Amino acid sequence: MAAFVYINGTKYRLLQRYPDHWVLYDGQIFQAVHLLNQLVVSGKTSTMSFGKYLKDNNKMTVNEIAAGTYLLTGTMAELMQAEQQLKKVNGLKLEWQIRYLPLKPAADR
Repeated sequence: MAAFVYINGTKYRLLQRYPDHWVLYDGQIFQAVHLLNQLVVSGKTSTMSFGKYLKDNNKMTVNEIAAGTYLLTGTMAELMQAEQQLKKVNGLKLEWQIRYLPLKPAADR
């Protein structure tokens, strides 16, 4: 039985799990994607606004990439747990970083 996950509101088929990324399949465009171990958080002006939800995840890295926008990096398990906690904070927007893999040339299909 195939496993499916919803990332950024889109349904993907889960192909493989690794600690720092997952390999997914986008059935709408028939293309494989990497779900990276990066979660972008925006909507608040400081890490203090959501920092209390990340106390248990002291291994994660939080970097400000723009005013009020932060990039969280860690293992997939840490980020999944953080995502569940951060969904409880009003006004935060969460977006997983996804990289679409190159399409194979026609001769390789």
